[in-house]
Amino acid sequence: MESSVGGGGHGVGVGTRMNQGAERQLGAERQRGSERRRGRRPGNSPSRQAILDAACEEFSRNGYRGTTLKGVASAAGVDAKLVKYYYKDKETLFMAAASELFRSQEFFSLLHENRHDHAMDSTGCRLVYAFLMQAVDPRRRLLLGLLKDLGANEEFRNFYVRFLRNEIANSVQPPLNDEYASERLGLVFSQIIGLVSSWHLIEIPALREHTVLEMARIVGPVVDHYLYDDLPLDQIRGDRRIDGSQAEGNQAEDESEAPR
Repeated sequence: MESSVGGGGHGVGVGTRMNQGAERQLGAERQRGSERRRGRRPGNSPSRQAILDAACEEFSRNGYRGTTLKGVASAAGVDAKLVKYYYKDKETLFMAAASELFRSQEFFSLLHENRHDHAMDSTGCRLVYAFLMQAVDPRRRLLLGLLKDLGANEEFRNFYVRFLRNEIANSVQPPLNDEYASERLGLVFSQIIGLVSSWHLIEIPALREHTVLEMARIVGPVVDHYLYDDLPLDQIRGDRRIDGSQAEGNQAEDESEAPR
């Protein structure tokens, strides 16, 4: 929409007023950033945190594909330009929201709060409990929105791999200290995500009959098995070496018998 400034009562057009409002908002944010760099205590600005909170809600409700930067801006009560100022595109905002979910104090407090409860005295039980609570707590429903798009977003899949390797691996006690930690964490992740999907997205009745705590006690031992018990990974690796050697031998034999 074009605007003009003229005499005789003609004011600034609506489009110009909107742009000026956005620029003032951006200018205020830049000024606050400059003040922080000059020595003010660091921390998220109110606008930035409002954007992140709104993004968590929007991604939870609509999934990745159904969420727009304009929708996030509207929910946060800010101009869309401010969203792009902090988070250049939707993927960057999505990753920030995912990080906010898992790196929040709530997740890791859930992971550790039942350590002295006899019914929840294993790492597997606490992991299942923490993830399921992320799914059922209305304040942290982002997990469900993320699951809807897990297969469609390569960057998010990579985030999950990094998260499992760095965050969860460093949090489980006793620690994972063998060469198969990545395989163990992958199995744990597949078990928990399958459970969350079946229990809260598909809503399988036989599972929905149980509380979060009950599901943690049921599935937790399976997770413990993946984490700490002997798995046939050495044997599988050895079989692969044998199969590879046999394949190389067969290829060499075929090449030697080929007509020249």
